[in-house]
Amino acid sequence: MLGCIVLPAVLIFPARGREMVERARVPEGGLQPQAVVGENGDLHLIYLKGEPSACDLYYTRREPGGSFSHPLRVNSEPGSAIALGTVRGPQISLGREGRVHVAWNGSTRSNGKNSDEAGFFYTRLTDGKFQPQRNLLKTSTRLDGGGSLASDSVGHVYAFWHGLPAGGATEETNRTVFLAKSSDDGESFLPETPLKIPARGACGCCGLKAVSFESGKVAVLYRSADGAGGRDVIYLVSSDFGKTFQETLIGPWQANTCPLSTMSLARNGPRILMAWETKGKILSASGPERNPGTGNASMVYRGSATQKHPTVIAGKGHELIVWAEGTRWGVGGDVVWVCRDEKSRVISEDRVSGLPAWSKPTAVAQSDGTFLVIY
Repeated sequence: MLGCIVLPAVLIFPARGREMVERARVPEGGLQPQAVVGENGDLHLIYLKGEPSACDLYYTRREPGGSFSHPLRVNSEPGSAIALGTVRGPQISLGREGRVHVAWNGSTRSNGKNSDEAGFFYTRLTDGKFQPQRNLLKTSTRLDGGGSLASDSVGHVYAFWHGLPAGGATEETNRTVFLAKSSDDGESFLPETPLKIPARGACGCCGLKAVSFESGKVAVLYRSADGAGGRDVIYLVSSDFGKTFQETLIGPWQANTCPLSTMSLARNGPRILMAWETKGKILSASGPERNPGTGNASMVYRGSATQKHPTVIAGKGHELIVWAEGTRWGVGGDVVWVCRDEKSRVISEDRVSGLPAWSKPTAVAQSDGTFLVIY
């Protein structure tokens, strides 16, 4: 039995736990899937395909009990997405009336620019097709680690990334989190602005993650780089549609190099769920969305292999955490997951091999109360 240490390793209802988690491969052998489920139960999935340094992005949809639709290419400029590094992948969000919003880091081919200025691109699905991609990067520079996207039911779309202010010093300690915001369902965006947060820097090759709530709330999880070895995980939350943010230190870590990590955030009623990597292990925490606190993180799973790229998702009385294990630069690995009940007691855990190089798993909670792991 795998050694989970979240709470005492006594599995309850193990048969039911296994039944609660389904798994599926990405269509066409795609990479870095991201998925959301709409209010009607439809699964919306995006993934990368092609040359990892200059690939394309695809979208497909599946109704409950059905099969995936014919994939649509999302990027209007061929080869303008990137899978290399596994931290810069695409992001999807459902906004008002279920509108599909997508964003991604540009490749070295996009706009004929180098990787530092490749751009952060956005598009939305309209009348069955994706609009021409738009570069939201206007004044900030040195986009590196992956950005994120969040939207709400009243028409706001939030695009976050970390970079450098134009003309500023190029050290990681000068990086900060930027926000480009739309208030009209992605029809237009205001130019990006740096968040008014303490100057902690941002870990160059780490991705951040955003999630929105109702009543003007939006949250971000990112890794800092303070110049003194601090690679801390920082939680930011706004209650005024992204105008101001409150900061909480979630996961301290002293490290001299960037771990090339990604984050995960999810809502569970009035609480926030989060997962991240520290010292090659996945940690998780939860708490009130306004201030989840610090010091309550726990290791999800003990093992000898390196754990990376978590996704945490809430279902009907349960939560699932899935991650990649044993992967490294240009090498694939395993997909591992743990399912827990509302008291964080483990009810099942499992793994499957065959995760491709440059990929990572994701998961969704389905309308029937089960989870789907996609890899």
